[in-house]
Amino acid sequence: LVTREAALDGCASGPIDSCATQICASQEHLCRALVLREMATGVAPVVLTTSILSLPGSIHQALAFAAGLAGAALAGTIAAGGLTRSRVWYPSLLAGAAFVYIDLLTAVPGQWLLVAALVGLAALQRGHSWIETAGWMVLSGVGWLVGYAGMWLGKWVYAGLILSPRLVYDDVTDTIGRRLDGDTVYSDPGFGNAISDNVDIFRGRPFATTTVLVAVLIVVAGLVRRPARETAPRAVVAAAALVPFIWFEIASNHSQIHAWFTYRSIPMAIGVVLMASLATRPAALSSSDSAPAST
Repeated sequence: LVTREAALDGCASGPIDSCATQICASQEHLCRALVLREMATGVAPVVLTTSILSLPGSIHQALAFAAGLAGAALAGTIAAGGLTRSRVWYPSLLAGAAFVYIDLLTAVPGQWLLVAALVGLAALQRGHSWIETAGWMVLSGVGWLVGYAGMWLGKWVYAGLILSPRLVYDDVTDTIGRRLDGDTVYSDPGFGNAISDNVDIFRGRPFATTTVLVAVLIVVAGLVRRPARETAPRAVVAAAALVPFIWFEIASNHSQIHAWFTYRSIPMAIGVVLMASLATRPAALSSSDSAPAST
């Protein structure tokens, strides 16, 4: 992990943010190291407030979480080396496909937002505007979702070839219906119940309250000490933290029945807010670097 001061060591003169811009443009490995540093910041709340350290006891969930973090690191470091449509789309697509190949809906929104947020941080570090940052994040988010859904579809097609297309279709549609809004003795389809259940689980975790308070203080301190023009690009990245709560309501049945592990996306959302607040933000680059490339 590289601190901001160490990363900029050897920069002879000029404002530190302008120096960061020059170094990011000339030394891609340094930008990648900065992205990984920000990722460590984002994962910290997960380590502090969840059962992630005991996941080896559930090898399937451990492998899924590892695959998700590896995919996020891949997408983030490739984006940090230079933002083009292909360098954002394909790594994000691969990250989504690799994650769902192992995962069974354990922390879908958390992994999804982490990939998009790391791409957004790469845009921040290169001085992109909030509109450009949002565009790169949307491209990454859609790519991840296409990879995720495509791998699921591939599993269904393969199962249909082995079993029966009709059998697979009936099973899939029935399961989707129940997971989205099914009313069972373990869940209530009413609006807000899924969010409430997951928040309650999170609040009962060790260090949860402390983590939230520290995060709030860091964000407020950042808002106070930074110029107003810095707020919009960071707010775009932080806005990805809303994804888990939207997901909880869409997949209400699943999010209530399995709240004991789906809640892990909440500290991941907190981590993304921290990443956005603490990220290195250099001065704006030239238009040739900040404009979306086509390849």
